[in-house]
Amino acid sequence: RRISRAHRARARVANRRLSQEFKAEDVALSLLRMVSNNVGQIACLNAQRLGLQRIFFGGSFIRNHPYTMATIASAVRYFSKGAVEAHFLKHEGFVGALGALLD
Repeated sequence: RRISRAHRARARVANRRLSQEFKAEDVALSLLRMVSNNVGQIACLNAQRLGLQRIFFGGSFIRNHPYTMATIASAVRYFSKGAVEAHFLKHEGFVGALGALLD
């Protein structure tokens, strides 16, 4: 089924109106929350599947971003009902080197 030109034009106008109602920083914060909650949920589900009680997070996505860490920790706590703990590495830049050394 084809969409008419009039319908597309109305959709474009509605899109413009909606995009003017939201500030860019609000959209960015919403995306950050969405991604952080998804990371927390997926990590929590895998930890529960494997019978783990602690999850360690590291990397540039969370480095020096306390809001992201708080959102991930909150998601892990929520989805596990408090059974799984989220931990964050302070000096995770050396983890790859340690893994190579141990291998």
